[in-house]
Amino acid sequence: MPIITNVSVNSTDTETGSIYVAWSKPTEIDYTQTPGPFEYQVYRKSSELGTDFIKVYTSTIDDTLYTDNNLNTKDFKYFYRIDFYNNDPPDNYFKIGSTVIAPSIYLKLEPSDKKLTLHWNDNQPWINSKFVVYRQNPITNSFDSIGYSTVPQYADSGLINGKEYCYLIKSVGYYSAPGMVDPIINFSQEKCGKPVDNVAPCAPILTVTTNCVLLNNNLAWIYPDTCAEEELIYYIYYAQNESSDYVLIDSTVNNDFVFETNPPSIVGCFTVTALDSLRNQSLYSNVECVDIDECGRVWFPNVITPNSDGYNDYYHADSINSVQNFKITIFNRWGTIVYESEDPYFQWDGKDQDNSMDCSTGTYFFVATFAENTLTGLINREVKGSITLLKD
Repeated sequence: MPIITNVSVNSTDTETGSIYVAWSKPTEIDYTQTPGPFEYQVYRKSSELGTDFIKVYTSTIDDTLYTDNNLNTKDFKYFYRIDFYNNDPPDNYFKIGSTVIAPSIYLKLEPSDKKLTLHWNDNQPWINSKFVVYRQNPITNSFDSIGYSTVPQYADSGLINGKEYCYLIKSVGYYSAPGMVDPIINFSQEKCGKPVDNVAPCAPILTVTTNCVLLNNNLAWIYPDTCAEEELIYYIYYAQNESSDYVLIDSTVNNDFVFETNPPSIVGCFTVTALDSLRNQSLYSNVECVDIDECGRVWFPNVITPNSDGYNDYYHADSINSVQNFKITIFNRWGTIVYESEDPYFQWDGKDQDNSMDCSTGTYFFVATFAENTLTGLINREVKGSITLLKD
């Protein structure tokens, strides 16, 4: 059988592309079974969906070269097969056999940030020992060698985003059988592309510090030193509790943010992402959650001394944090209500709320009901206790 040695792209175009096809003559022919004369039939198929092999050329035993013209070598890869015939019609015309199918090298580009990664096929019937990568010189328009690879991939880095670069590949191969052309040289089509920044930034590293006086959370993050420096916008995400979805609450070019809610609550989970100038978004940073215990639960004192000395002049709840639906009722030992409020920041001055008269020294009682926001959700609480009202 003949053996295909070349399927090499001569020119790249959508209509006038050209491929050079060559094959070796059979080295051993049994003339008792196949007395000749002989004929080659060249078949071609493109990578376009739905195409099949068609006969494109017929030649005699000594004609082993064919240039296939008017092809779309820019968009498609081409496959070739040679059928070998005993050409003695009408009684002794038959196909002796077919070669292994041989494809052209088809180059693809994968754009990335300041880089183009070249990929091509390596499924020819011969063995490719290396591939030489050529890039077009913008001044001379000639293709200059920039490197080589032993695998069908090459990364050309240090490029300028948005600038067009054109490449082609030369394969250098051989057959292991003796007597064959060596080396076997073939070329891909020319392929152009532009690097583009489609690489997401690194994920920030987040820390959260809680201010229990102002009842807010201070978010701060760093961008890893191992990542490339670039102008970034940070998106801040918040979830009210561990079962809630994260929502975007703000964005900033700074690396810190103060988070406050109304009514005040320190409870929640936070994460941050980084966006570059082309809106590539990083993965989420680490998640930092703050629960209500960070600043303590609501509690109620048991003494009020309304004597205007600046100490315990008002009765109020402490550690008001993440409270909803608050209500407190204060009453005397006979069950008469002397004060009521739905404000968690209430301040009872020791007077009867109805007549603004000073309440007498003694013991009073209270019932407070409210809901506290926690990482597991709202928790309803009822607190009962006594208050000692003292006067000098």
